[in-house]
Amino acid sequence: MPVEPVRLGSERRTVHAIDSSTVVRLRANKARCALLGKGYCYRAQRAVQANIVAALTTVVLIRGIRVGVVRRTRCGATCQEAVAQVFADLPESPEKRLFSVDAGIATIEQFRAATMREALVGRLRKNVTLRRAPHPKRPGKRGRPALHGPVLHPGAKRPEGRPDEDTTLRIEDREVRVRRWRNLHFREAPRTFIDVVRVDDPAYKRPLVIGTTARELTTAEIRIAYGHRWPVETNFYVAQGTCAMEMPRAWSATAVERRMSLALLAGSLLKAIAAACGLLPMGPWDLKAVSSAGRLANHLALQAGNFVALALNGLVPRTYRKIPEA
Repeated sequence: MPVEPVRLGSERRTVHAIDSSTVVRLRANKARCALLGKGYCYRAQRAVQANIVAALTTVVLIRGIRVGVVRRTRCGATCQEAVAQVFADLPESPEKRLFSVDAGIATIEQFRAATMREALVGRLRKNVTLRRAPHPKRPGKRGRPALHGPVLHPGAKRPEGRPDEDTTLRIEDREVRVRRWRNLHFREAPRTFIDVVRVDDPAYKRPLVIGTTARELTTAEIRIAYGHRWPVETNFYVAQGTCAMEMPRAWSATAVERRMSLALLAGSLLKAIAAACGLLPMGPWDLKAVSSAGRLANHLALQAGNFVALALNGLVPRTYRKIPEA
C-alpha cells in the first residue's frame, strides 16, 4: 500500500493532528471504573462522567486520499491532562513536524512550548488579544526597550491597524477575504512570535482565526495546515461508530486504555484499507458509491461467517470447564 506523508512549507514539515474525545460513561461505577473524569457531552449539552482520550494522528495520502494514522493515545481525567500526556510522549522523529490543533489546545503554554523543529498551528479564540512587535528604540532614549507593541484583536469586527497581507479569494460563488499579520505575540509570551491568518467566509457567522509558529508557511499553506486537523476527528467518529469505542466495557486503567487505543487503531486501519480499495456500494440502489471506513466495516460484517469458517478450518472443538476457586 503506497503511503505518502503530507508535507508543507519550504522546511517540508510532516503534518500531525492532536485532539481529544469524550467517551460518556453515565452508568459506570465510580469505585469500579478507572480513569473517570468530566467531559462535555454535546448530546446531553452538559458535563458528564466520561473517559477522556487524546490521540496523535499522522496525516498521510493513500492514492490521493487524505487519511489519519493513529500514532499515540493517552487517557486523562480532563482533556488538558490527556493532551499534555500526548505532547510529553511524542515519538521521536528526525524530520521537522507541524502539529495542527483546535482552539482548546492552542493555548499560550503550547505556543510557548513549540520549537523550530516542532511547530504548532491552531485555531485561536475569537476574543484573543495579541501584541505587535514593539517600535525600535530611538537613539538617546532612556530606559529599557519595550517588550510589547500596539494591541491587536484579530477576531474583532474591525481589527486595529492594517494587516501585512489582505487578499480576496473566489471559492465557488463566494468571495472570501483572507488577512495576515506577522510577528505577533501574546502578552504572557513576548519571546514567542506567531503569524495570524483571519478568514472571513460569508458562509459562516464567525471568522476563522489561525495562529502558527511556523512563520515560513505561506498564507494558503497555513489554511491548508489547519484543515489537516479533520482526519483525527474522523478517527474518533469511526472508532465510536464502527469499532465500539462508545461502549468500551472496560473498567481497569489498563483495560480502558487498551480498549480505546485498539478501537482508534482499528478505525484508522479501516480508513486506510478503504482508501486503497475501490468503490463500495451498499446495494444496487447505491448510485453514488464511495470508499469509506463504515462501508468497509459493513462489507466485512457480511462476510464474517466465511472468515470464521476459514479460520477454524481443521481445528478440533474443545470443551472448556470453569476452574473452581480455591
